[in-house]
Amino acid sequence: MRRAIEQSYARAPFFHEVMPSLEELFDTDEDRLADFNMNGIGNLARLIGLQGRQVVRASELNVDGFGTDLLIGIVRALGGDTYLCGGGAGGYQDDARFAQAGLRLEYQNFRQAPYPQLGGGAFVPGLSTVDALMNCGGSGTSRLLGAGLAVARGT
Repeated sequence: MRRAIEQSYARAPFFHEVMPSLEELFDTDEDRLADFNMNGIGNLARLIGLQGRQVVRASELNVDGFGTDLLIGIVRALGGDTYLCGGGAGGYQDDARFAQAGLRLEYQNFRQAPYPQLGGGAFVPGLSTVDALMNCGGSGTSRLLGAGLAVARGT
């Protein structure tokens, strides 16, 4: 993974800003994928400027249930009043149950803002956060996320 990222992004404008955080992740000795992922999320969040935010594992919450009931339990356990779901969620969750539970349901309609990518050419959407970080840096990626959310909300 390290070598593939180096080969793909060595000439990217923010390679030297981003690669140390990725190196730190690659050098961990995590035995569990979940722990590796949590470290990766933390590293990327720091680069984007979200280090003050808390990431909580559902397994750390005292919630029971399956499907929609589990999602409702998680939102309540975290003191939330809104569940943000992906566009394809309608096929597996019961939207009416959120309203019955007194929770707002908001469908995510995120549209990625284009950014300059290594090599020029047409913008390729849907790549990883690593691509945005390598091409735009931490603060640039943070601005991109804000722009994508603004487009999704129509603001």
